[in-house]
Amino acid sequence: MKIGSYALVSFLSACLYPTKVTASDGNLFTYDPNSQNGPEYWKDISFDDGTDNQCGGDRNSPIAVESNACETFEDYELTPGTCLVQDFGFVVNNHAEQVNAPTQQVCETNKMKIPGVAGEFEMLQFHIHMNSEHTFDGSHFAAELHVVHSEVGGDRLAVLGMFFVPTALESNALVDDLLRGFDAISDETYTACNMTTLPHWWQDQDQDQDHQAQAADVDQEAVKPRSGSTVTPENPFNVYDLVPKEASMYYYSGGLTTPPCTEIVEWSVVDKPVEITVAQYNDLSSLILNYVDPTTCDFATVADPNSGSTSRPTQPSNGRHVTRICPVGFVEEENVDLDLESASSGRFSVPTWSSFHVLTTMFVGGWVARRF
Repeated sequence: MKIGSYALVSFLSACLYPTKVTASDGNLFTYDPNSQNGPEYWKDISFDDGTDNQCGGDRNSPIAVESNACETFEDYELTPGTCLVQDFGFVVNNHAEQVNAPTQQVCETNKMKIPGVAGEFEMLQFHIHMNSEHTFDGSHFAAELHVVHSEVGGDRLAVLGMFFVPTALESNALVDDLLRGFDAISDETYTACNMTTLPHWWQDQDQDQDHQAQAADVDQEAVKPRSGSTVTPENPFNVYDLVPKEASMYYYSGGLTTPPCTEIVEWSVVDKPVEITVAQYNDLSSLILNYVDPTTCDFATVADPNSGSTSRPTQPSNGRHVTRICPVGFVEEENVDLDLESASSGRFSVPTWSSFHVLTTMFVGGWVARRF
């Protein structure tokens, strides 16, 4: 069955946010392993709207990815769109930060072609999980970004997954732009609920630049966007710019990583992590750990209360083949030491997410205490 573009958007929305679930605490699902709606029990969730729950299927995601040699040398076609940053919709919910692409009537969105896979895939949205969902050579990463695409004229999805690690000394400019959008949404909710807004790491930097602008007697707005931003209201916003240079992809067939775990996804996991600063990571974590429901003004995150994770545990591969697709001209390195000191090589193992959670707890302080 083929699904039209608007119908597919509705279908994906139904997959990610079904209308009703059998749950005692009112949440569709949680990442708390001790909850009856935790990951172990997602396969038992029932939906009143008839949505097919595939969380017990044999092609679920995420999986444990193991490094291997390049099987093919071809380039992914990652085509940027024409959409400006103000065309996108920024969302903060109880388990992720998300950016929704506009409709084709507004602008052309990003498109992706996977080597050896028929069809073209158009970006619908991208979102961030705290703690990586996939593992690489047994290691978790601090966060994982998923760029979700729908098949043009078809019924499949394609997700481009990227790991985040808080090892950069300078902030990632594109992540800065995302954080400002997410922070603005969070601030709106906190203000409407008569709550003190969360501190944002870039505020001190903004004040410093404002003072510098005042001292130089220039328009303060003229110095924006700040923090080395590459996105302006006149330039397209391209999430593919986050993909590190010379990265290879690990491709396999799987499903959505949230209920109902629909098994229609062509996965491509980037093997080089995106480096961000600890401050940027803390801001991302704080938004989820301190999420407030705008309708009730209650703290409502569904993150694991022990680790702060919003990632599903890895699922059995059940014999699925994972193909490493390397760019044309790529030269494989031999005997790469996969540790933090080899960050320049791109692939390395990092401490588990819980190690970075300590940093988050230090940053958000009293806000975390109010929730947990």
